[in-house]
Amino acid sequence: MAEQPARSPDLRALDRIMDALQHAERKHPGWHTDPVRQAAIISEEAGEVIQATLNMVEEAERHESGMNRPDLEMKVIKEVAQTGAMALRYLINYERKLYADANPAGQASPDQAAR
Repeated sequence: MAEQPARSPDLRALDRIMDALQHAERKHPGWHTDPVRQAAIISEEAGEVIQATLNMVEEAERHESGMNRPDLEMKVIKEVAQTGAMALRYLINYERKLYADANPAGQASPDQAAR
């Protein structure tokens, strides 16, 4: 049997975002309709990226091997994926609103009907 080719870095990055999105949708099924609150959630996640990165860099400054700490690096990656997931969630909500505005009869969008 032929070996499956490794997934490209682009697809692995998107997998991380989609995993974070699915986790967020299970944990918080409701999503704000207010775009300011949606943007605030993205901003909060971006702040967590900065904090995690700062922690990683400060650890590296304290200990020569700090930048080689996979746990700190993975914390940054996790926060970046969550930020991407929240940005995607914002865009999905926007597209659903556009669809609902264009189809006032209450028809479910094609992606919602498939669920």
